[in-house]
Amino acid sequence: MQGIIRDVFEITGRGVIALFDHHEDASFNVGDWFAVSGHKWKITGRDIPRKVDEKGELIKPLSVAVLLRDVTKAELLPFVGQPFETISGEIA
Repeated sequence: MQGIIRDVFEITGRGVIALFDHHEDASFNVGDWFAVSGHKWKITGRDIPRKVDEKGELIKPLSVAVLLRDVTKAELLPFVGQPFETISGEIA
């Protein structure tokens, strides 16, 4: 899966969140790798925020968030607006 990083924030004690636009073909899993500009980090969590309108109907998700380990917000901020890809499985 590929996309553009839209925002980055940190949850103290949990890790760094990278937020990007939702795609219907967003297929990646915890344990896959998040790669941008030659850097790679393991995905340790994911979330697709779901909203409900005033009628109780599900609104199409606009974003996807991934939790990354072994990276700081400061390290990831320069990549906001840049393309990334997710890589399945183990990499060397």
